[in-house]
Amino acid sequence: MPCALVVDDNRVILKLFEIIFRRYGFDVILSEEGEEIVDKIGENPPDIAIVDLKMPGMDGDEIASLLRKNEKLKNIPIYLHTAISGFCLANIKNPHLFDGVLIKPISQKTFDDLIMLHFGSLKVG
Repeated sequence: MPCALVVDDNRVILKLFEIIFRRYGFDVILSEEGEEIVDKIGENPPDIAIVDLKMPGMDGDEIASLLRKNEKLKNIPIYLHTAISGFCLANIKNPHLFDGVLIKPISQKTFDDLIMLHFGSLKVG
């Protein structure tokens, strides 16, 4: 079963991503803080990560850097999630750490396209 990591300081956003990913058969690891993700990953490393740009403590850029330094996680797709309309990766320190940007609110079509791109099928449960 694939696994998704979602890091966002907004509990509503976390719950929405959890519901959506579980509909596609994913295990989901949720975190409100970047500092706790290494402990939460444990024995079930994620196959994809979605991280919020602006959070207290570690921001999305720092979280992506942490994930890329981890041998088990360095090649997973990492998407930056932001509410900044028109945002592009060129606006951050390390754009090469991310596979793309998702603008809040994410549409169902965008999410479907993301799943198809990285997992090749839509198995909605």
